[in-house]
Amino acid sequence: MMSPVSFGPRPPLSRWVWAVSAIVVLLQLAAAGFGLFRDEFYYLMGADRLAWGYVDHPPLSIAALAAWKSVFGSSLVALRVPPALLGGLSAAGAALLAREMRGRAGAQALAAATVGLMPSALGLCSYYSMNAFDMAFWVGAVWIACRLLGGGGKGWWWALGAAVGLGALNKYSMVFLGAGLAVGFASSPLRRDLMSRPALGAAALAVLIVLPHLAWQMREGWPTLEFMHNVMEHKNVALGPAGFWGEQLLHTHPLYVPVWLAGLVGLLAMRRLRPWRVLGVAFVVVALWLTLRNAKPYYLTPAFPMLLAAGAVMIESWLADRRYAGAAAAVLAALAVAAGLALAPLATPLLPVEDYVAYEQILGMRPKDMEDQETGLLPQHFADRLGWEELARTVAEVHAALPEVERGRCLIVAGNYGECGAINYWGPALGLPTAVCGHNSCFAWWPETGEWDVVLAVGGAREQYNSTFASVAFGGLRRADLAMPYEREIPVWICRGWRVPPADYRSSRRFAI
Repeated sequence: MMSPVSFGPRPPLSRWVWAVSAIVVLLQLAAAGFGLFRDEFYYLMGADRLAWGYVDHPPLSIAALAAWKSVFGSSLVALRVPPALLGGLSAAGAALLAREMRGRAGAQALAAATVGLMPSALGLCSYYSMNAFDMAFWVGAVWIACRLLGGGGKGWWWALGAAVGLGALNKYSMVFLGAGLAVGFASSPLRRDLMSRPALGAAALAVLIVLPHLAWQMREGWPTLEFMHNVMEHKNVALGPAGFWGEQLLHTHPLYVPVWLAGLVGLLAMRRLRPWRVLGVAFVVVALWLTLRNAKPYYLTPAFPMLLAAGAVMIESWLADRRYAGAAAAVLAALAVAAGLALAPLATPLLPVEDYVAYEQILGMRPKDMEDQETGLLPQHFADRLGWEELARTVAEVHAALPEVERGRCLIVAGNYGECGAINYWGPALGLPTAVCGHNSCFAWWPETGEWDVVLAVGGAREQYNSTFASVAFGGLRRADLAMPYEREIPVWICRGWRVPPADYRSSRRFAI
C-alpha cells in the first residue's frame, strides 16, 4: 500500500459548482430540438434486443437505455434527460478533481465550467449514446486515482478496477485510460503498488466485469474487430497529427486551451501538482496513442477533464498571492461560463437552422468532417437529426397503397441502421411491420424465417435490385434538403418476384462499418 502523503485538508466543495452543473443540464434540455439523432434509433432497437455485445459497441449503455425507457418511455425529451444529467455530473466531477488537488472555490468553479461547457463535451452529451457515459466514467476513474495518489486505503484499488471495468463495458476507450494510468503509476515512486494484492485484484475485477462481453465476442467470431478495421479503412478521415491537434482547439474551446495547457505543464513539471503527476503521464500516453492511430478528434475529449481541473488549480495558485484573488478567480469562472455559452450553439442544437447557419458564418468556426462523407449546409451532428419521421411516413404511404393481401406479407428492408431505426420508431403508430437491414448488429435481427410476397426496399438505385427481384417499381420518395447529402433523397422501391432465396438476399445486405 502506498505511503500517505500530507496534502492538508480538502477545501469545502463550492456551491457554485452546483450552479455551473445546473447550467450545463438546463442548456442541454433547452437544446432538445432537431429531433432524434441517427444513432439513437439504433440504440433503441438494441434496447429491445438486449445482449452481452453488439457489433460496434459494448452493452452497458444499451442496458441502461432499456431500463430507462421501460420507466420513462422513448420520447425525444425522455431520451435527452440521461445525457444532460451525465454532462452535469461530469462538470461536478471535474470540480471534485480540482478539490482533490486542493483547489478552492475558484478552481472548482473554473474546472466545472470548462469541462461542462467544453464544445466537444456539449456535443457528446446532446443525445443518448455511450459517449455521455464515457465522460462520466473517465472523470470518476480519475477521481478514484486521485484518492489513491492521496494515500487512500486499499479499497480504492477495488473501486478503480470497478470503474475501469464498467467503463470498458460501456466503451472500449476506457482501456486507454487504464493503460495510461498503469504507465503513470509504473513511472512514479508508487510503482511497487502495482504488484500489490489490492492492485492485482482490481485488475482482475476489471477483467471479470468485461468477461461476459469478451465471451460474446468470441462466440460471434470477434465482429467488432472487423467493424473497427472497416471504419479505419473506409470511413474515418485521417487528419494526421497536425489536423488532430488543430481540431482540439475547437473541440476543447479556444479560450480553454490555456487552462488545459497549464494543467498539463503543472502535472508534468510543477511542484504544486507533483503528487498527481501520474495523471499527466496518463494523458500523454492516451494522447500519443490516439494521435498515432488517426483517431477521431473527439476520442480524446474524456481525457481533458483531468487537465482542465489541474489547470484551474494552477491558475488559482498563481492568483493566490495577489490582491482580490478570490474575486479574480470568480471572474475567470464567470468568463469561462460566458465563453462556453458563446460556442454552445455550434455543439448542441440551441438555434433554429437559419439562425445556426448565420451564427456559424459570423464565428467562422466549423469542425472538420471526421468521416468520409460529403456534408451540406449543416454539420453531420445536426444534419443526422433531420428527415427521419418524414421517411417513416413515406414508407407508410407506400405500404398503405399495397393490396391488402400483400400488406400482410411485406418485408421492409432499409439501407442502414438510421433508416431502419427511424421506420421502427414511428412504424407501429403508422401500421408498419418491423423493418430490417444488414448494417452492423441489425444483420442479426432479421426474422429467422418468413415468406414475403413483396419487399419495400428503402434507398439505393433500381438497378441494384434487378438481379434479386423480377419486378422493381418506384413507390415513393422522401426528400429532406437539410439531411446529409447522401440521404437527402431516399426512394422506396416495391420489389416482387424473388430471383434468389431470401437468405441469400439477406447475406448480400450485410455490412459492418
